[in-house]
Amino acid sequence: MNFLESIRAPFWIQRIGWGGRLPVSKAIRERLEHIAGAPIGPTWLERRDSEVSAPTEFSLRNTLSHINDYCSLPKSVDRPLVRISQSPNIDARRLASTPSERTPNLSIEHAASLIGKAIRVLYELAPALIELLADAAEACAGRASDEPLQGEWLSQQKSTILLEAILGKPLQRWVASGVYGKTDESWTVDQVIGIVQGGCAIIIAAMNARRSREVCDPILGIRVGDLLVVDEALSVFRANFYIEKTYCARHEFYVNRTTADAFRCLQSIKNVLASTTDGEQTNSLFACGRRSPARRNKNEHHFSFIVESSKTRSLATFLAFAYGDNQSPHITSHMFRRFFAILYYHQYDQPDLRALKQHLRHLDVAMTRVYVTDNSARPLAERIRRKLGGDRLSIATSSMKASLDGTFEDLQSIVSAVGREKFRLTVEAIVSGKPCSGGFGRLVRSMYRRLALSATFVADEASEDIVKRLEHGGYSIHPMEHGQCHSPAHTRSLRGKCGTGRSPAREHASSVLCSSCPFHYSDDNYFPNILAELARMESDAASKLLPGMMHARAEHDLNNLRALVAMLEKNMGGSK
Repeated sequence: MNFLESIRAPFWIQRIGWGGRLPVSKAIRERLEHIAGAPIGPTWLERRDSEVSAPTEFSLRNTLSHINDYCSLPKSVDRPLVRISQSPNIDARRLASTPSERTPNLSIEHAASLIGKAIRVLYELAPALIELLADAAEACAGRASDEPLQGEWLSQQKSTILLEAILGKPLQRWVASGVYGKTDESWTVDQVIGIVQGGCAIIIAAMNARRSREVCDPILGIRVGDLLVVDEALSVFRANFYIEKTYCARHEFYVNRTTADAFRCLQSIKNVLASTTDGEQTNSLFACGRRSPARRNKNEHHFSFIVESSKTRSLATFLAFAYGDNQSPHITSHMFRRFFAILYYHQYDQPDLRALKQHLRHLDVAMTRVYVTDNSARPLAERIRRKLGGDRLSIATSSMKASLDGTFEDLQSIVSAVGREKFRLTVEAIVSGKPCSGGFGRLVRSMYRRLALSATFVADEASEDIVKRLEHGGYSIHPMEHGQCHSPAHTRSLRGKCGTGRSPAREHASSVLCSSCPFHYSDDNYFPNILAELARMESDAASKLLPGMMHARAEHDLNNLRALVAMLEKNMGGSK
């Protein structure tokens, strides 16, 4: 320790900027002095004792990852020769003596509210903003300055009136300045740009399980041309995302229409503000000019995916609009991978999310979840990409593959954690007597009765005990439009209605088939989805274009579903 601080510290400070001293407790200090067995230098004697706790899983993971990164430095540098951890996530979880001190988890209510407000910004606020910016660009065409925008020009535009109706406050200036600073009584156009950029960033990160730097970083984030429209009518889109922790390269992912619309919104804002920038323009979609009535701006201004109240183009501006005087949820850019998992598990049963899906017809994160987390589907996807070319996995080293697996496991652990929370909420609802249907409710109530006979039974802990027993038996949760499937991957005795053997075949699942399945669960939150399915089937059965056999099958399925709806309406309360 004395050697590091007295001799080598200047070397490292000069080369990697590492300064300061590691905190050492009194016990560790005495032990180091005893082991050293050498004269103690003045630098060491000047240290102050610091009581420190054991490193958390989160800090260990970051430390292992940083040391691994040093292996990529040139050979001329004093660096580690091999990676000290092939999978920092797994090793940190194994070595940590205390859990991670993470930001409090976002609740489903806050998540649904936040994504709803972001989508409202994208589809209501952004079009009016782009129209205003386009009108301003046309008014200033061929002029040396933006002088025509001064005076009453801004207040007289139709798009300004529409923006003020949505914002709830007047839109008085283009930018805040030293003379006219920010105020809670009005908005500036530059703040509205920050609101729209924040909404787009939330949509892209939350619906695609992307890290903050993969979305908004000036170099690694999304760029002009990263969206590819495969089929507009069928809503098939692909987007290039930088994979930060493993490949360190860009790869294509399929995205939904909402994500594609966020890409195109950012592109439109960047294009319409291009005339306001004299300097070099970057390819980042989150970088654009800043229109001012007095002068042109030389540089682009980039959005920051953080809550920084002093910066207009940051997440703080979006939250100020979305929540106003109300207390906004504590949000960091690191929680959006969990946000993605919340959307996946609650998209069918949460009323706000279900309303958004019915309204937009493209609020769906299931495909993204399969693409990035499904272990069985990943090898097939990799073989297809290698066949088509352009994939680096075929030449990746074993350490790269191990790192990739660690990244997938990290995301899967987040998805699994949210899934377990959803599983526990389902069991709690059944135990508390909430009306439900399906065989899974009967299974949980049966386990509850058996536990009640135990001398160690604690009513408040019953749900957690049942969840642990079910997980030990391989049960898990799989959200579907008409309910939840809890079938294990393999069953010994009970068999699901959709499977032909011991394994489930959820691609055959339907409201009628699953209604009597021992693994199915549905409650009144899913009932509107079943009614929507009934309306679709009635429309199909009424079609004159169906051949005879298909029409007869549609009539048969429709009659079965009508009978099921009638039974659910009558007997839902009987499951209490």
